[in-house]
Amino acid sequence: MRRTRTGGPILAALLMALTVCPAVAEDDPRQGPPGQPIPSNDPDNPIPLPPETNDPEAVENYLASIAQMKPEAQTVEAATTHINRILARVDAVLNRKLETETFRAAAGLKFSMMGYLEQLGAEGAAKKRAEWIASLEKSADKQKAATGRAIAILGQLQEAVAASEEDGGKLETWEPIISRTATLLKQSRAEPFAAEIAIQVAEQLEVYGDPKWASPALKLFAKYFRESPDPRMEPAAEMLDAMARKLELPGQPIEITGTTPAGEEFDIQSLKGKVVLVDFWATWCAPCVESFPALEALYEEHRDDGLEIVGVNIDETPMLLKEFLEKTPLPWTQIQNLGGDGEEPHPNAARYGVNAIPFLVLVGRDGKVAAINVNPDRAGELIEAELKKDAPEVAGP
Repeated sequence: MRRTRTGGPILAALLMALTVCPAVAEDDPRQGPPGQPIPSNDPDNPIPLPPETNDPEAVENYLASIAQMKPEAQTVEAATTHINRILARVDAVLNRKLETETFRAAAGLKFSMMGYLEQLGAEGAAKKRAEWIASLEKSADKQKAATGRAIAILGQLQEAVAASEEDGGKLETWEPIISRTATLLKQSRAEPFAAEIAIQVAEQLEVYGDPKWASPALKLFAKYFRESPDPRMEPAAEMLDAMARKLELPGQPIEITGTTPAGEEFDIQSLKGKVVLVDFWATWCAPCVESFPALEALYEEHRDDGLEIVGVNIDETPMLLKEFLEKTPLPWTQIQNLGGDGEEPHPNAARYGVNAIPFLVLVGRDGKVAAINVNPDRAGELIEAELKKDAPEVAGP
């Protein structure tokens, strides 16, 4: 799916992502609640020391708090120093005897911070991260080795995304990641940590993968999710199957049903013979709302040629859509489908695994999907190409 990204210099993105750490209580933390971080008396590293306890909740809360701390200044040098200070504290945590999930939380933070150093251009950062991941994979501790294998997949994933930004995504780039992810899921029986890795891989496959090989990969991941003894994996398996279904839409009819704000039933099959742009959106989605002026211009230009737009609103209540349309009337059909007993809140979105919006689908005159993940900047040329095609013949009585 097309994902809205906010770009900008890496340093600016890093600084925006970091928020102020909660204030430390004035009382002596050594006498406070178990697990409260100990202030640092080290002038070279003002990041608080880890809690003296290895209680999982206390350690994980500590990791979350230091991950949110800001650099002292908005410069590359200050950011690099700040990250190295955090890494020193994380390494101290990793040297302890921790429960598996706590160790993985610390390892995940270290992976992220080392990645930031690499992006900031720190000398030798990429090599250090690769060596650290390799050492984890070779660990005699089975859980640490499994963590290393999972984190190695994340490293490969970052490289594959970067390469795919240039070449559009090739099987030879993604095949090793798909294979390693499937093996991880199979060996771990889709435990939560492995499942999280697989979901991240799946989300990027959806963006950069060719449906011919990305869709089977998602279905394979879903198979291992269903074989897990953890009942929480079943909804995730359903989501992966829906994502695969979405990738397979081109050349197939799309099922979109619902009710208009006026209470009228809608079925997209009623628009066969027209070119239809389906727009999944919500009132709280700023990029969705920002795209409306361009869509209105397209609609005005091509409506008489046979273009229709259908807005599939996924707000939680009909009132939100009603209030929005009263302030910002839109000239095309809007539908909602809040589901019923035993249904997902938004069956249209659940059916195709739409978990990032805006998500636009172009349907040709024959009622079959011409394109998914339509970029608003290219919508005009795609619409014009579909409008030039002949309408399908309608069978007689």
